[in-house]
Amino acid sequence: MADKDRIRKIIAMVIFLLFNAAYAEIYTIAGLGVLFNLQSYDSTGDGGPFRACSSDSIACSGPNYLMILLCALVLLIGYLLSAYLGVKIGTFQHKRRAFVIFSGASFLFSVAAVFVMFRPHF
Repeated sequence: MADKDRIRKIIAMVIFLLFNAAYAEIYTIAGLGVLFNLQSYDSTGDGGPFRACSSDSIACSGPNYLMILLCALVLLIGYLLSAYLGVKIGTFQHKRRAFVIFSGASFLFSVAAVFVMFRPHF
């Protein structure tokens, strides 16, 4: 019986990692969406689409809170869905603890995905 539980836990880990690997691009886009929408930009169109507001700016667009909320919601759904899959497939005695661990690991995976995809190329 212990071998079946161990195999189910290994399968749960593999599915958790595969889900996060497949979701890595969405993590990256949503994470960068949060970062880009936190900034305020010069909305006159002079100097490119991401020109920061300065003292000579005529019109500035502030942080876009709706997009920040939507991107954060996409990230949260990914974290919770991957944790749910890992806990549901694996036979863990402490489901709440396993859910928190899977969610935290998913968060760390998403942060690592952003850094790996947009690392400086030297």
